[in-house]
Amino acid sequence: LFFASETAAKMGSGLTAVSTVTASEIAEIISDEGRLAVAYFYSSAFAEEDDAVRIVKAAEETALMSELASEGIDEIVVFGLPDDSDHSKNLKAYMAGLEAACGTANVCVALSNTYLGGTGATRVINATEGYADAYAADLSGLSGDGLASAIERYAYFITNYNMRLIVSAADETVKDETLTLLEAYGIESYLFVD
Repeated sequence: LFFASETAAKMGSGLTAVSTVTASEIAEIISDEGRLAVAYFYSSAFAEEDDAVRIVKAAEETALMSELASEGIDEIVVFGLPDDSDHSKNLKAYMAGLEAACGTANVCVALSNTYLGGTGATRVINATEGYADAYAADLSGLSGDGLASAIERYAYFITNYNMRLIVSAADETVKDETLTLLEAYGIESYLFVD
């Protein structure tokens, strides 16, 4: 965890914080700068093959995201959701729980570029529609020509679902090149990640 979580400590889940800063302190710092406080959350619940273990992990993840939301985080971007049809029902239940637990915080589903243009993206969108407040195209591993190609290839999903792009910003040069590219495609909603 990248924040000091009271919830994780109470659950005794074995999750260790790498920071002593709380979610409320993070949200306060970002809000004071006039920006939205956005948290990234990488789900690992669906990697569990055992149904009972997956349900417990999903509940733990929901509790942690609920803590982020209650402490002032404006939006939580959830990565790592499965694109296979075996998990559609479970994904719906997971998202319904998040919607209820996160209150006024937006929940954004990040769609991986590994399945963005195919049936996997459609399955994830169908399973989360009505529960997700927004969608994002996770193109964070791409830059330059690869990023331009992905934007063109996934234009249908990006446009129809008004997706925010998640892109890399390894250094200022890459960031400047990416901004120029996004501007050329008329994309105004994006998040930089390192």
